Amino acid sequence: MSVTHAALLRGINVGRGNQLPMEVLRQVATDLGWTDVATYIRSGNLVFGARGGARQLAQALSEGLHERTGLDLAVVVLTRTQVVALDEDCPWPDVEDLRHVHALVFADPLPEAAAEAVAEAVAEARGKGSPDEAVVRGRVVYVRTPDGMGRSVLFPLLDRPAMRRRAGTGAGTARNLATVRKLRAMVEG
Repeated sequence: MSVTHAALLRGINVGRGNQLPMEVLRQVATDLGWTDVATYIRSGNLVFGARGGARQLAQALSEGLHERTGLDLAVVVLTRTQVVALDEDCPWPDVEDLRHVHALVFADPLPEAAAEAVAEAVAEARGKGSPDEAVVRGRVVYVRTPDGMGRSVLFPLLDRPAMRRRAGTGAGTARNLATVRKLRAMVEG
């Protein structure tokens, strides 16, 4: 079996919390019977071959990691086709610095309330002089941060719990466009 999916883990190896060695992630995936297992950088990007639905695979990986490490991690699983679309649907494909565009990915398509909440967050950021932009497409909020993520006014507004409640979403996980393109190359083989 070839690579069929990518798993994106939220909030690992950021600062001191939720430390997860990539070899442990690969081993848990292998123990689940998945094939062609590979990781990319330390931020919880896994590609693999497996049968099953995305939600089922995400739950299996989350439970396997909890059993092995005690960590409760949110996992979003995408099919190969969804990884390709994650790149192709980006509204800023020709941005000069790929690290300044992020895909904030959720497990499910976002409700209409999410687009409204994102538009309000963009307006709030613009009111503070920010050049940041955001667009909702399906299960993804694409965010362009011309001054970089560390200086973004918009991104912290999008990731706060009150915004997620208003939008009717759980926590998403973000990847910059450079990582998205690397994952695409990995799933396309």
